[in-house]
This record gives sequence, structure tokens and C-alpha cells, in this order.
Amino acid sequence: ENKFRQEDMGDSGISYDDYHKARVLDSVKFKDSEALHRECIHFNTKVKNFEELTTKIITVMETKAKLIEEEKLKAIGHRIQAERQSELRKIKQKELQALVAEKQRELDRYIVEYESLQRMEQQQKMLLDKLSNNEVLN
Repeated sequence: ENKFRQEDMGDSGISYDDYHKARVLDSVKFKDSEALHRECIHFNTKVKNFEELTTKIITVMETKAKLIEEEKLKAIGHRIQAERQSELRKIKQKELQALVAEKQRELDRYIVEYESLQRMEQQQKMLLDKLSNNEVLN
């Protein structure tokens, strides 16, 4: 600890410590300024630590934001793909329904044709029976 002794040098306010170093401030002000200097250094250290911490947090947050954005884009892609698959299923269903309707119409035509052929066959059998009965009678 430096001890000061104040020498009366008029209004200059100069004092000397035990090591005979000239001081402009008196011992109380000098001690206060040294304490303030230490507090400033400590405060600067805390500010630097805070800056480093906030930089790390910002870096982590930016990394997480990028990951979130990538996942969001993937989710949008999956949603679009799912919607497209749904649309494709609807289109395929309509195509199959149209095919079923076409096949049903074709079946209906075949049924009508088959029934017509059966009636014709029945008529021909009756005509044959009738002709064969007439021949037998003659």
C-alpha cells in the first residue's frame, strides 16, 4: 500500500508517495480512482463474457433456425406430395369408375344381345317343331 504525504506546494495539489513518486491526486482520490479502474476492468471483462455468450447463443439460434427452416420445407414438400397422391388417387378412381361404367354398358349390350339370340333360338326351335310336325302330318 502506498502511503502519501502531502507537501504543501501551493495550489498545485501535488503529493509524493513513499517511493517518492509525484502524484497529482491526493491519496483518497488516488485510491478511489484505482478502485474505479479495477471496477472498470471487471466490468469490461463481464461485458466481453456477455458478448461471447450472446454470440454463442445467436450462433446456436441461427443454426436451429436453419434446421427448422429445412424441416419446414421438408414438411411442405411432404404435404404437397401427399396432396398430389390424393389427387392422383381421385383421378385413378374416376378412371376406374369410367372403365367400370363402360364395361357395365358393354355387359348390358351383351345381355340384350344374348336375350335376343335366345328368343331367336326359341322361335327357330318352334318353327322347326312346327315344320317337323307338318311334315309328319303330310
